[in-house]
Amino acid sequence: MATDVIKQISQYKYIYFGFDPAGENSSNPWKATPVLSGSNDAINWNVIAEFPQLGNLRDGNIAKYNDYYWITGTTGLYRTKDFQTFKSFDVSFLQRDGYTDIWAPEFFTDYSDNWHLVWGAVSDSRHVYVADFDPETGEVTNSWQMVNEDHGMDPHIWKMNGKYYLSIDAYWLYEADSYMGPYTLIKNNIEHSDENGKTIWYEAGETLVDGDTIYFYCDHITGSVPGVADSGQMVVQTANIHDLSKWTGPQNVTSSINMRHGSFLKVESGSDATVTKVNLTHVDKPFDLGSNTKHNYEQCLSAINTIYNRFGKLLGDDVGAKPDHLQLRSSGLDRNAWLYIVHVFDQLELEINKAVGVFRSNGFANIRTKKDFDYIELVRPLNLMIDTSYQTTLNNNWDQVQTTLNDLLAVLTKFHV
Repeated sequence: MATDVIKQISQYKYIYFGFDPAGENSSNPWKATPVLSGSNDAINWNVIAEFPQLGNLRDGNIAKYNDYYWITGTTGLYRTKDFQTFKSFDVSFLQRDGYTDIWAPEFFTDYSDNWHLVWGAVSDSRHVYVADFDPETGEVTNSWQMVNEDHGMDPHIWKMNGKYYLSIDAYWLYEADSYMGPYTLIKNNIEHSDENGKTIWYEAGETLVDGDTIYFYCDHITGSVPGVADSGQMVVQTANIHDLSKWTGPQNVTSSINMRHGSFLKVESGSDATVTKVNLTHVDKPFDLGSNTKHNYEQCLSAINTIYNRFGKLLGDDVGAKPDHLQLRSSGLDRNAWLYIVHVFDQLELEINKAVGVFRSNGFANIRTKKDFDYIELVRPLNLMIDTSYQTTLNNNWDQVQTTLNDLLAVLTKFHV
């Protein structure tokens, strides 16, 4: 009887899709078995299922779109709803004259929720490339856009804290305002002290973010299997998402297989798969104004996008375009931060009231008050930024935003959409 993979996935907080290199030997050094595993602590992993029908797919990457899982890796692109039947898509976009070592394509999304693919290849030197991807159709366009980075391989791009982050060649981390770069190196203490460049090295950096914790995985290559050049094990280190310079670890992941280059995904659960509750923080210190606003705004934006998406499904139409994303370039007490904070509240008031209007026009009442939803009216913080009345204004605004968003989300949790 076939394993009910979807049911198995629902029992875990996280999943990994990668490969088991157990079949590697000197005559077949690239043998791989694609595998899906689950974990509740991001360290200890249990195998859910193997997928020999996907062939020799290495460097697996998994992403979810509506009810479908997209899977890619070196040499393949697939879509599945149940992990029993896989639809294969054309990967000829990865081929290009004059390029070799075209490896490890991965999915990522930008702040406008557009999907892309990123991979590494070698021509005159190592480079990172991006294409646009349509998760509705599987169509790949605008292929081979060169990213402005430090000529690395095994690229991994993710968005966080209003910026884009890039990992290449394992422990090299960068940040940028655009996913196309230019990227700035983040100095860090990720452990790689035993690397000698010939027989021991690190590769294939991948991340998993949950709350304020980020897990960073990479393959520690040791040459431990005779005749196989890239044998070793996977290690993981952790940090706070607000400080990628300080990491704890490394430690080996545990599994019944030798987990290798793959990707990690937080499992969606419950009737609301994206946001269940907004928990905003108050400002206590003047120099926290910018970073606090940015952190709260990220939560609010995610909640608003969830409301648009789920209410749109409930009504059978599109509630409206998702709000644009603002980026804070300075967190000091200067005019840039002041204008950013003003724009944040202007945008949040507009978007939240647009959602409130949709709820009111469709007869959805506030569960907590048993009345129609009220429109919010936020106050522009116009005092000096070091003034306590300025901070009080911000905190009152955050309280109002938090209450309203959670009231809206509470209605949507009643519907399984």
